[in-house]
Amino acid sequence: MPNPIVQLHTGEAVTLATLANGQPHAIVFLRHLGCIFCREHVGMLRDVPASQLTFVAMATPAEAERFRAELKVPQAIICDPGKTLYAEFGLGEGTLGQLFSFETFRRGIRASMAGYRSGRPNADPRVLGGSFVVNAEGDVVWSRPSLNAADNATAAEILAALSAAQDSTAPHAGTASTSATARL
Repeated sequence: MPNPIVQLHTGEAVTLATLANGQPHAIVFLRHLGCIFCREHVGMLRDVPASQLTFVAMATPAEAERFRAELKVPQAIICDPGKTLYAEFGLGEGTLGQLFSFETFRRGIRASMAGYRSGRPNADPRVLGGSFVVNAEGDVVWSRPSLNAADNATAAEILAALSAAQDSTAPHAGTASTSATARL
């Protein structure tokens, strides 16, 4: 994938490489802004430095800005209402079993007990999210596509992948997703 121009929650158009600023960078794809699991995920990642992580949402800049304000999100949000980046990174619709299962129900109760609430879906609720780390050269060196609607990479996993990417100039064997052949 070439270095695409993306639109941020501010309305500003930038390249993905600009966001990475020559350093390893995490790109975290959210399902939809009303997803309880995405809200929980954003809360868990709030302390990751904004210079190291960017969210992607199927949202307009206005929707993304409202979401950032509501959840006090310090990181930038790329607005991808057409799901172009989702497709580039190999993310698509989940099956019925990936969206509704005992596991997602159980995790929904846990997220609710932690204080997170579902909101109204602003986009396609069938799309699954995922987390990716790109190295300074723009190669995807770590990927963690969501296995179901409730499955998200932990902050520790993302920070470890960022650290490994910082320590190495080569992609880590066996960790890059075959569907995410992105290069910034």
